[in-house]
Amino acid sequence: MNRIKILLVEDDPTWLQCLTDYIHREVDLTVTATATNKAEAIRLATSIDVDVMLIDINLMENELDGIEVAAEILEHDEQAKIIMLTNLEDVEVIKHAIAEGVDNYITKNHYKDIPKAVRDAYHDQSSIHASIAKKIKQEIRMARKKEFESLLTRSEKEVLTLVSKGKTKKQIQELLFITESTIKKHLNKVFKKLGVSRSQEAVKEAIKKGIIDKPSRRG
Repeated sequence: MNRIKILLVEDDPTWLQCLTDYIHREVDLTVTATATNKAEAIRLATSIDVDVMLIDINLMENELDGIEVAAEILEHDEQAKIIMLTNLEDVEVIKHAIAEGVDNYITKNHYKDIPKAVRDAYHDQSSIHASIAKKIKQEIRMARKKEFESLLTRSEKEVLTLVSKGKTKKQIQELLFITESTIKKHLNKVFKKLGVSRSQEAVKEAIKKGIIDKPSRRG
């Protein structure tokens, strides 16, 4: 059986040994070479025959220099298969690494998933690790929520929130010290922005988009 050849780039000697030992338990994988710094990693990546590279995101020279290594390797060989190893779960860092062209991004506490990630990268079937995908999804949802939250003005949200709690127009007038015509004006703008024609449809759509909170049973 032809083993998948791996270049492991890791500056922590304990992790380097542990990961090497763990990978060598797999009959179809082998760590062909190891590097502990940026210069050594680039030299090996561009001079020896390897199939997949596992690169620590921080190599103690500069912050996130593992990403720099990946970028330089990919500039030399755009077909290189690279998986970032890290303890970081910062979404901006993840997006930075992916933008540079890495195949996957795995945190070290999920080291047991490395063999599968290596095989997937080798066979051009890489997908972002579940823990990282979850982080990215959360970031996208938060961004969308902020986008939707800015859709309505503060006054429009106040009126719609009270509508969602079952308040009548008269009650809203008394609570917000505004006229009935102002309430109607706010609601008409809300309907237009949310693409609906009725108050309850507006409430349902606003809750769905995270613009207002779902009212508690106590109201």
